[in-house]
Amino acid sequence: MFVLNLILAASSLLPLSASSATDGEGDVWLTDLAPALEVARENDKELFVYFTGSDWCKYCILLDREVFGADYLDKLAEKYVLVKLDFPDPQGEVYRAMSKDLLRRNYAHKADFSVAGQPVILIMSPDRWVAGRLGYMPGGVPAFERQLQGVESGLDDVMGAYAALHGKGDTAPKEQLAAAYRLNEHPFLRLEDKQRIIEVVKAHDPDDSKFVLAYAAIDEFIATHLMRRNAPGQPDWASIETVLVELAERLPSVEGVAEFHAYRAMSSAWLGNDEASDASVERARALGMSARMGQWLQGHLTAARSGR
Repeated sequence: MFVLNLILAASSLLPLSASSATDGEGDVWLTDLAPALEVARENDKELFVYFTGSDWCKYCILLDREVFGADYLDKLAEKYVLVKLDFPDPQGEVYRAMSKDLLRRNYAHKADFSVAGQPVILIMSPDRWVAGRLGYMPGGVPAFERQLQGVESGLDDVMGAYAALHGKGDTAPKEQLAAAYRLNEHPFLRLEDKQRIIEVVKAHDPDDSKFVLAYAAIDEFIATHLMRRNAPGQPDWASIETVLVELAERLPSVEGVAEFHAYRAMSSAWLGNDEASDASVERARALGMSARMGQWLQGHLTAARSGR
């Protein structure tokens, strides 16, 4: 999930304005999410939202060079409203030319969607419902297109579940509850969607609400302490460890959630406590930690230990 990007020299990108960025491709990219959501709603399109560090992020620069050429962007623009949210090098020309109000809004969106690094592309609806997440991989347009098709293959199902969860149209309680459990396993929810899941489960299936509450509490904690930052930098791992312990004491049922132990393993590794970290990894595995979570955790453990 977290990628340690190399710092590169600024490329010859054009300065960004508060509404659009040309980057040599014409007015393809919008650069302010709020008006882009309105454009998407008016045109009945999903959004293709690209979080980038345009002048320093190695994989963002590779993505721009290898995938986002004019022809492919024109193809994407037929289906999506394209939005580029930039987080440029504070020492570079792009940063100096960029509206600081726009930059603050970009950081707020980054926190809202729990985006920890760049490059990240979110496919979302005008209601800010996220269907999937894409990133860089070698192989140019064909490799990227395979990623995108994977998201698009489940797009209608995910958006239908969001609509049912939020009571769009004539949704019966049974359908709403089914949507809540369907989306509780979806990895790209915003906090307000998690809160809606809790409301629906408590209303229609109170006997199972403890698990959902505990699961959502973990994700809310992670979003609050890792993602909701106004500027880049290392989180306060000691404070995170303290909150995790308090969370376990306050919600004993959280001990049955594999992801909780994965987060404990992560924070312990960053604090240099490898013994506690290894114990949490084993506990998470024993409780059925998903392969995706395991890959993310391994990346974090490697980063934590190599950085000492």
